[in-house]
Formats: sequence, C-alpha cells, structure tokens
Amino acid sequence: MRSRVDYLTVHPARTPSPCRRRSTSLGRLSIAVACLVALTAVASCSSGSEVEAGSSEGIPPVELVSLTDGEATSTDELLGTGTPTVVNVWASWCVPCIAEMPAFEEVSQAVDGRVAVIGVTDDRDVDAARDLAERTGVTYPLYRDDQRTMLPALQVTGLPATLFVNGDGTVAERHSGALDADELQVTIDRLWGTA
Repeated sequence: MRSRVDYLTVHPARTPSPCRRRSTSLGRLSIAVACLVALTAVASCSSGSEVEAGSSEGIPPVELVSLTDGEATSTDELLGTGTPTVVNVWASWCVPCIAEMPAFEEVSQAVDGRVAVIGVTDDRDVDAARDLAERTGVTYPLYRDDQRTMLPALQVTGLPATLFVNGDGTVAERHSGALDADELQVTIDRLWGTA
C-alpha cells in the first residue's frame, strides 16, 4: 500500500496548491458579487407595471437642478401651482426608462398647457443624462435631484416610476414600470379629463 507521500511524489500535478485554492475561491466570490450587482440593477429597473392609488401626500420640498441650464429650482415652484403635472423618474442606465421617454415627449406635446410633464433623475453622471435627453429628443423639462432626497422621500424604489400630481401638489396616482403613450394619455384623461 502506498503512502500519501509516495502518491504525491508520483502524481505531483494533482497536488492542489494553496494559491490555486485561493484563486478559485476568489474567482467564485467575484462571480457571486457580479451576479448580486446585476440582480440589484434588474430589481431597481423594471419593465413591469404596477399602479398605486394616490393619497393626500404632497411632493416634499426638494431643490432640483435643470439639466438644460444648471439653474436650481424647488419642487414647490414646479408643483402645486394649479397645473396637474406628470413627474417621470428615470435614469440614463435604465433601459425601460430610455424606451418610454419618446412616449412622454409625444404626450407632453399633446397636453401642452393643460398638463405639465417633467423628468427627474438622481443620476451622478450628468453628461450621460444630458446625452440621453438629446438622443431621445426630449424637450420637456428635465431636472436632477443632486442631493438624492426626493426619491427616498417618495418611497420610489424602482425605475422607471411616474407620479401623477394634482394641481394642488398632492399625488393622485403612482405608477411603477414603463408606460407607453396610450397608457400615459389614458391615465391623464381619467385623472384630469383633458381629452
């Protein structure tokens, strides 16, 4: 019967080195971390759809910065001024957000003057956000939540999300997931009778 030492002497290639084991473990850990990051991104960016009834809650007073000219404004100045407003929450890295932006542009043109449409992002990459606006041809006002306070305050946990805000500043309805132009127009007509 051979001893372990004899076996390892005859078959040196089968001897697992501590470095090889560590490398394999690190490789598996890297794959697990990459999968977790991907799942988190998918969970926060969804093409699924969910509607939630509104409440008497208002949009919190938050400073927003225009993506067009860098001017600061507050949600108090944008919302609750008598005009119903559709607030689309988006990000430049969110595929369903990108897909729905032309629909929001189409509807914003159709309801111009009767209902306002604005977009809000908390993207850190300002250039990517501006580039996306140019590529999609969006002309409605786009703002950046630099402090990243608006979305948590409104409990927006996934993108895209759309808030339908009454003229008095209260949230009439929330929608999680992408909307097409017909769905958006039907919701606006149902809530505010703009047809």
